Parts: sequence; structure tokens; C-alpha cells
Amino acid sequence: MIARPEISRNQWKTTEIGAFEVGNFAPFSCPGKTAAHYSQMVELHDELGNEGLEILAFPCNQFGNQEPATCEVVAEFAKSAYGADFTMMEKVAVHGPRAHPVYNFLRATTGATPSWNFGVYFVVSRSGEVKAYPDVAPAQLAGVLRGEL
Repeated sequence: MIARPEISRNQWKTTEIGAFEVGNFAPFSCPGKTAAHYSQMVELHDELGNEGLEILAFPCNQFGNQEPATCEVVAEFAKSAYGADFTMMEKVAVHGPRAHPVYNFLRATTGATPSWNFGVYFVVSRSGEVKAYPDVAPAQLAGVLRGEL
């Protein structure tokens, strides 16, 4: 599913948990990291999706131009290679004057800024509290996510 990144804070509060994968997917240039992160996100989604975990993935081409593909291509790659069926947002900018408002909000709220592919995961609790987890693999967030659900 491709979705527009028009997300309000009130929507986050009605979502059980929103985990935002930031940076790009770089499916063709970082195969080891891409495989590990996609596989772990799929495992978390499979395990916790029925309990309310919602993963929103944001492709971005601002990290070494490693994600030039369209959102549809990225989504198809994630689904065919890893079985990802979580929400794939449209491509956004996360830095600079064209940064999407969701990233401006996440950065302002947490102080965290993605520095590279899969650089920061943002977890939004049911109450709307946002926490950033830089430089972690998705599996490392399992306890945090279970605790929020």
C-alpha cells in the first residue's frame, strides 16, 4: 500500500503504535543492512500487528541518492523480497528546506535526525508520546513495542 504522508498528531494518538522507519531503503546498494532491517520489521509486524503495531515506512533519496526508485518500486521490492505488507508512504525529504512536516515535527519533538539509511526509528505511543531510537535494528525495539502495546 502506498500512502501519502499526511499524518496529524491526532491520527497518531488513535493508532495503537506508529513506528516510523526513516531514511531510505537502499534495496540495491546496502543489501546486508536492507535485508536485516526489512526482515526484522516484517517479523515485528507479523508478531505484533494484530496487537496494534502499525509500521509506516518512508522512502527517501537524500542519503547518497541510493533510493531513486519510485515508491511503487520500493513497495514491490519490499513485498516480493521480504513479504513486507506494512504501509509504505510516498517518498519524502527528511532534511533541508523541503523536509516533510512529519520529519520536522519528529526532529523538533525528539531532537533525533536520521543520518543515513535506517538511521532512526520513531515510536509513537497510544498517548501520542514520541521517542526516537537512533542506530538500532528493529529487533532491538521488540521489548519497547511490546511494552507500549
